Amino acid sequence: MNVLAGMAVAGMMVPIVIGAVGAEEARLSDTELDRARREAAFRPRGLIYNNDGDDVFAAVDQITPEALLAVRTLGMEDTQVGAIAYSTTRSFAGWTHNTRPCPPFLSTEGPFVGNMTAALIDQGTDPLEVIDTWCHENGREAFWSMRMNDTHDAGNAAMRPQWKLDRPHLLMGTEDEPPRYGRWTSVDYGEEEVRELAFDVIEDVMARYGVDGVELDFYRHPVFFRAHAEGGQATDENRAQMTELIRRVRSAADEIGARRGRPILLSARVPDSLGYAAAVGLDLRTWIEERLLDIVIPSGYVQFVPWADTVRLCHAHDIAVYPCLSNPTLRDLDNRALRATIETYRARAVNAWAAGADGLQIFNVFTQSHPLWRELGDPQGLVGLDKRYFVTFLGPRMAGAYLSGGASFIEIPTLCSDAPVNIAPGEAHEEPIEIAEDIRADGTLAPEVALSVQFAERPPAGAVSVSLNGRRLVAPEADGNWLRFRVPGEIVREGDNVVRVECADGADAEVTWRDAYLDVSYP
Repeated sequence: MNVLAGMAVAGMMVPIVIGAVGAEEARLSDTELDRARREAAFRPRGLIYNNDGDDVFAAVDQITPEALLAVRTLGMEDTQVGAIAYSTTRSFAGWTHNTRPCPPFLSTEGPFVGNMTAALIDQGTDPLEVIDTWCHENGREAFWSMRMNDTHDAGNAAMRPQWKLDRPHLLMGTEDEPPRYGRWTSVDYGEEEVRELAFDVIEDVMARYGVDGVELDFYRHPVFFRAHAEGGQATDENRAQMTELIRRVRSAADEIGARRGRPILLSARVPDSLGYAAAVGLDLRTWIEERLLDIVIPSGYVQFVPWADTVRLCHAHDIAVYPCLSNPTLRDLDNRALRATIETYRARAVNAWAAGADGLQIFNVFTQSHPLWRELGDPQGLVGLDKRYFVTFLGPRMAGAYLSGGASFIEIPTLCSDAPVNIAPGEAHEEPIEIAEDIRADGTLAPEVALSVQFAERPPAGAVSVSLNGRRLVAPEADGNWLRFRVPGEIVREGDNVVRVECADGADAEVTWRDAYLDVSYP
């Protein structure tokens, strides 16, 4: 019997139909299922909380479902989180739910001494079922997140599943001879046995659990075929092999969803560049045009194209878009920390919502008390809150980590400490900072605005000039290699705000521009 629950998102109560595992309702016709998929895909859910499932290894006094929930889930009841995407993938073929196609990951060696999986299975449940039940009891949706080629086991022998140890020919390399891209424990999706196990595990979850959807996480980690791992790009045959797998998953999801009387949604964390995706073996354009997916979650550790490009393509095929606000990974830890603030997350959310996003996914944030869970899911609620806007939040570094020449697919600004710009005497360089809101929209508050510009070394007095939207800024405050300028609020505009740095004609040497951001602060 189905239960009708309510979920508060952006001030609204949104009904969610949830049901017990194995519940048999009147079978949906193809037309009914198609309509239900579309309605469910665009159901307001605010934020999707991606939980990597490491809560299963937490040290607890007594292993119970409540103990697992206390680690990362309890406390989410009063947030704007409408769905949890819960990963049980420790590595490919090692899952911390009660898998049938291969043994679950039960190791309690080394860092996994607290692994709750075996004890919960003995109690008649498992981590995925615990989260699924909690979500439905609390009016949220539950997605199972399948990391398509997670390779955390490459550096941790205790994490390696027996399935991989028994099949070294299916891996991209060895510990002594790793591939050029990806890690040696990556499985090769060009091998039928790999694709079969992936399908069997996904189908098993859809058939035996009450999840509302399955998230296919292609960002962990995006090396799927041997040609790519060896330094080239995936082939047409590779892309066809992966697309065949996705079609099989879609077909199984529709069959099981029709049988149980409610759809199983398919979402995918994917690179937001069609070209980059194709190079690593993902024919994302075909997946979208055939509507094999219901929700696209673009971006991960790198953003390639403007959010609006992905929204436009997906919405044309009735697919919802949830940009992923992943954590920054810049090499410079201080610059990384500047991007990990709530002000920066607010700014990223504003830009994504303004581009037409249907919601947002939050990745690698696990603290229930973090204010982002109560702020980012409601675009109207972000008006009048302090924000920090960067030229780029993520930078280009990770684009080349998994693909030779990967950064060539980036179509948005990349200026940051990982990709500085050298400016010779007498020359200038411009970079935009997107602010996709009218900072005076509140109507009652006049924000203070400041522009911070970082150089490799602090320029001598008179060596550089800095302007914003054509207005030269003066009298900066210096802090190490940062110059901070007060900005008249009236020159800040909705859209791109152009920062121009000019190296004086008579300067002794070039200057290296490393980073820039705008702070918008309300009294």
